[in-house]
Formats: sequence, structure tokens, C-alpha cells
Amino acid sequence: DTDSPKEPPKELAKPTGKKLPIPLEIVAIGASTGAPGALAHVIPNLPRILPVPVIVVIHLPAAFSRSLAKQLSSRAQLPVIVATDGAEVKAGKVYLAPGDRHIRVLRDRHSFALRFQITEEKLNTGYRPSIDVFLQSMSTVGVRCLSVMMTGMGCDGTKGVDALKSIEGNYCIVQSSDTCVVSSMPDSLIEAGLADEVIPLNGIAPRIVRLIGM
Repeated sequence: DTDSPKEPPKELAKPTGKKLPIPLEIVAIGASTGAPGALAHVIPNLPRILPVPVIVVIHLPAAFSRSLAKQLSSRAQLPVIVATDGAEVKAGKVYLAPGDRHIRVLRDRHSFALRFQITEEKLNTGYRPSIDVFLQSMSTVGVRCLSVMMTGMGCDGTKGVDALKSIEGNYCIVQSSDTCVVSSMPDSLIEAGLADEVIPLNGIAPRIVRLIGM
């Protein structure tokens, strides 16, 4: 029966309670369809003091980046700002990738600090910003990362998480399909065997806090 609903991928076991190896440098969140509503359940529930930066990459037109950052910041305990080219990536802040721009993280040759690179280049990625481009940049410079894949259509982020998995200590959690507006993006990671845990939306913020060792 071609009209039968597709059986969802088998979800992983319940969270293990483990912490990630320290030092962890970045929490990276990727999302698409349904992202603003989902982020409203996560970002405001992160604690006021966070020992790592949070970088959010979602498929968003340029005109909406600052308004979304302002909306989230008004409810959050952490400052939420739009990432800018060349700025140092600092702990205790939530950075939103600017809409219609690719974002990468590079390591400063002199200070070894992490900095943003924002470009308007056209890549054959289907999306700008591309979650894959962002995550692959961190794998190139050896960033230890907790990646969080949330609601969205397509499979952007799967190649990026796969690249990060080559670095010891990287870990990936995904939003459970029953709490997603569209579950294609997290489902893609599950099907590829790259998701370490599947978490319902209201459990993502506390799980991030636990995994980074707070």
C-alpha cells in the first residue's frame, strides 16, 4: 500500500547519563523546518553560566536573523547574538548563524582561539547557511563538539556529523521524531548510525547541560 505511512527509524536507547570528555569546545545546534519554535524550548532553558559557546545554524533568510536572535535573547538567561565575520567564539554566549550566509569556525594561528568566518559564496549545498559546511569546518580544525540535530526537512548536517565523528570525544544527540515538526534531519542521522542519543524536545536543554559536565 503506497499510501501507508513510512515506519519511523528505530530510536536509540534512553539517555545513558554519561558526560562528555573535557574539554569540550562547542555545542552546535542544527535545525530547519520548525526551528524557531523548537529553539524557544531549548535556548531559554540553558543556565546563565555556561562553560562553552552554543552555535545555532538554521535555514533562515537574512532578514530574520536579528529578529530571531532578539526574540530568543529576551527569554534566555544567556545573550543570543548573530555571529559576525572574524569575531572570536566565546563561552557563555549563544551565536545564531546569519541568514543566507555560510558560517565556518576557524582556529587563529597565533592565539589558537576559535573565530567565525562568514561568507556569501555559492556552494552546491542546497542551503545557505549549510549545517554540513559549518560542522565540517570544525572537524577540519579538530574541535571537540556536542552536536544537536533538531527538527527539519532533508539531511543537512549528516555529512558534517560524520566528519566530526573522526575526532575522539565528539557526540551527537537528536530530537525525537514525535516532537519534531518534520523529522527528516534527525532521522537521517539515526539511519546513518551517527546519533548517540534520541531526546524529546523538552529534554534537550537539560541533556546538553549534563553532557558538558555541569
